[in-house]
Amino acid sequence: MKNQARPVRAAGLLLAVLLAAAPVTASDGFERERFLILNSYHHGFEWSDGILRGILEVLSREFARPALHIEYMDTKRHFDGIDGPYLDGLAAVYAAKYTRTKFDAVLCTDDAAFLFLLRWGRTLFPGTPVVFTGVNNFSPDLVAGRPEITGIVERTEYGPSVELGLRLRPEARRLGVITDASLNGLANRAKFEALAESFRGRLEFVFFRTDGLSELLEEVRAFDPGGLIYFSDFYLDGRGRSYEYDVSVPEVLAAAPCPVLYHADMYLPFGVLGGRMNRSREYGELAARMAARIVRGEPPSAIPVMQDSIARAVVSYPALRKFGIPESRVPPGTLVADKPESFLRRNARLLTVSGIITLSLSGVIVSLLYAIRERRRAERDLHASRETILQSLREKEVLLQEVHHRVKNNLQIVTSLLRLQSAHSGKPEVEEALTESTERLMAMALVHEQLYLSKNFADIEYSEYAAGLVSSLRATFGLSEEAFRCSIDSSGLRLGLDTAVPLGLILNELLTNSVKYALPARSPLSVRSLLEEADGMLRFRYQDDGPGLPVGLDPEKDGGLGLTLITALSQQLRGAPAFPRDRAGMVFELDFTPRFPPRGKI
Repeated sequence: MKNQARPVRAAGLLLAVLLAAAPVTASDGFERERFLILNSYHHGFEWSDGILRGILEVLSREFARPALHIEYMDTKRHFDGIDGPYLDGLAAVYAAKYTRTKFDAVLCTDDAAFLFLLRWGRTLFPGTPVVFTGVNNFSPDLVAGRPEITGIVERTEYGPSVELGLRLRPEARRLGVITDASLNGLANRAKFEALAESFRGRLEFVFFRTDGLSELLEEVRAFDPGGLIYFSDFYLDGRGRSYEYDVSVPEVLAAAPCPVLYHADMYLPFGVLGGRMNRSREYGELAARMAARIVRGEPPSAIPVMQDSIARAVVSYPALRKFGIPESRVPPGTLVADKPESFLRRNARLLTVSGIITLSLSGVIVSLLYAIRERRRAERDLHASRETILQSLREKEVLLQEVHHRVKNNLQIVTSLLRLQSAHSGKPEVEEALTESTERLMAMALVHEQLYLSKNFADIEYSEYAAGLVSSLRATFGLSEEAFRCSIDSSGLRLGLDTAVPLGLILNELLTNSVKYALPARSPLSVRSLLEEADGMLRFRYQDDGPGLPVGLDPEKDGGLGLTLITALSQQLRGAPAFPRDRAGMVFELDFTPRFPPRGKI
């Protein structure tokens, strides 16, 4: 092979020198920014394609009509060393194609193209700035005396990726390492051999064979099911056979009895568990921005080589589920990819309809509040002309009684319709959403029922109202008083409509939450609700003796529709909700000042 390299290399050099004497021209006759993008690998290899997408997006945004020339060196499938005849032949081809073309900048991706330009760049593209990206094996010595070169080093964080794997699977004691016979593969194996020393005593590194895919798969299938596998490279085996990544990766993942780690996002769709991942598109964007600065006049030597890591921790939600890894083990700040849509997103249409119904009923309640205010105004005028307006007040009381009665009936009709829809939905998640909406409507209906029955349209007794909520909830979920014990203490306080409705809805959401999430973990379940007045403020406390909120859950950010409603209703009451975690069970606290002071028991 070395003997063949000399005539090919000489032919390439001679052709480059001869063509260099020809005038440099632009092939389309227009004055445009002209770029050569030299890819180490082949089209269809997702890492290269991702970098290229990032480059093209930035260049097309930075320049009106950039002229782009794209070359693929295909060194994943064809490579006989940096001094081999294959790269010599490519040099001859590029000399024939581009010696007459003057580029504003050359961008190269990954190690093979970078090393190629270190050797041939000044001969093929004299005086042209070079921006590299995605280069793993970089040393400042490589670009010493080359002021025309700058770029982005790819820092592959093998150690942090392995640490992430151990965080997710702390019981693992063996790590299988997959590398290949390519230039990058041999370099990466050396890195893993050095890394093994730092994990000595914690994790045994096992290196799989590289002589063929079938041999590799055989070893993978027999590997420790309780361990971890790191897929570094397998594009070129020891016999010179090449494999497309979208063939070798799915085969390995299908054979692996344990989770597989990787360091780039291109493997996530195949089912790897995760790692400290680089994003190929970001490397392309950074390189293109550097090239744009250079074309606009900034010298490459003034732009330092970027050597800091830009990787971030990423794990695959499907892989977590596949291997039974709880999401609570995922470290904070880690991106969980491919997580299913939330309940709110999946049921947006249903929730929108329920919201419209709720808003409509809220309008009715606002109208009632206005009517109550008018009634109070009339009471103030009673002393001035009691006899004149007494009949009018009676008429208004009858009217208000009828309004409350009709609102209660309308809410019950809507509730019945939702229950019918729930019974025929056939989908558990839809049935659950409709049941929750039904309970919220019943909470409002109970207010109007008490106002109607008591014929006191100003306020209701909170303890009686809360007891009605509990009874309704027990009936909905088929719970006995022994299974769901509830204590309510309000010192006989009576609340106005503008306070009773939102506070009742908050209590309903908390009771529903306890039934859904605490009762399955602890039966019987005890719940205590306290409402007391102090210095003109109302203090509402709620606590169950269940397992409490999940660790790491932020009720203001991570909660579902119920917690979102609790927050909104608390703000409506001009209070700040709190979920203290220093006590057992789920605890909720709300202090607020009502618009109208509550009355004691009559």
